[in-house]
Amino acid sequence: MESSPTKQLIANFPLCFKNGHTINRLAFWCVKCGMIAQDSQVLGQVSSIVSDTADIRASYHCSCGYDNVYRIRLKDDKSYSWLTDDAWKERRPPKQSLLTRLSQRYYKFIWLLKMKWICFCMKRNLRKLQSVVQNSSA
Repeated sequence: MESSPTKQLIANFPLCFKNGHTINRLAFWCVKCGMIAQDSQVLGQVSSIVSDTADIRASYHCSCGYDNVYRIRLKDDKSYSWLTDDAWKERRPPKQSLLTRLSQRYYKFIWLLKMKWICFCMKRNLRKLQSVVQNSSA
């Protein structure tokens, strides 16, 4: 089913997948001269047949006179593929090393401990304040 892109592509953003991954916007540029397209210049549509994938068809008429046509497939695992010369090419997000993942968990754990300590101190101070207010009113 072919349909012509008739509305600005930016109207379809942000794209939100079921797993929480969100894409706020995409950037397009002219294949011929390299000029970056403004959001208002890119027309297109977004379709999603499968819930973890979004297909994007976009077009952009550059000031150099070249008509750019884009076909992109975004997935909820942060990978994407695009159509060039009648062949799909795919790019997956780089995998983090074990050391990086462990350090991220460590920093999250430390942050959580700090927040718990702050909450404990605030609760203790509120109890002291409450007892002072009760003693002064009695």
